[in-house]
Amino acid sequence: MNYRVRAVRVKSARTGRVVVVLGHEASPEADPREVELAGDVYAGAGVGVGDLLDEARVEALVAADERHRCRVGAWGLLARRPRSRAELRRALRQRRFGPAVVDEVLADLEAKGYLDDSAFARQAVEQALASGRAGPRLVRQRLASKGVAREIADKAMGPVEDTAHQRAAAEALLLKWQRRPRPDDPAKRRQAAAAFLLRRGFDPDIVWDCVEKMREGDVDF
Repeated sequence: MNYRVRAVRVKSARTGRVVVVLGHEASPEADPREVELAGDVYAGAGVGVGDLLDEARVEALVAADERHRCRVGAWGLLARRPRSRAELRRALRQRRFGPAVVDEVLADLEAKGYLDDSAFARQAVEQALASGRAGPRLVRQRLASKGVAREIADKAMGPVEDTAHQRAAAEALLLKWQRRPRPDDPAKRRQAAAAFLLRRGFDPDIVWDCVEKMREGDVDF
């Protein structure tokens, strides 16, 4: 099937997309085919009104446009916040981009250093250190939920798994927790405090040490 480019019109000045109107060369009376393309894709194709295009050329333009839209979508998602490779892939697939196109775009982003699971994991650990609100188990769960491989997470986890850091962060959280309404019974208070810290992902040994330390240093605990 061959097509003759009949017209090119701007669909949206805001998005820069155009519509290429293709007439059927063998059947001029047939309804024309319309192909929507990004302005950059159209300009790079070197196609103009009156040009003759075969089916393969048209499909190549459609594929180039999908890659362009996928790339723009990936950049938009990364601009909002850092993402792991698996997380970004999942988001792009949800936008109905084909798996081969998504993998091609992700590979390009990785090659250029814009997508890096190791850096993503390190940043997650740095944020946990800065906030002091998450223990190592919770950080690991978050990384796993984003699709970060375990070996990559292992290399990044050292600072947040440090015993001294865990203890200091857990004690600081426990001080804040004590300002909330608490059970009257001392044993139940200790259990509630321990459960709170365990939910935040701190190691059990650290949790019980902190609970006992707070009990010994605060008669109201």
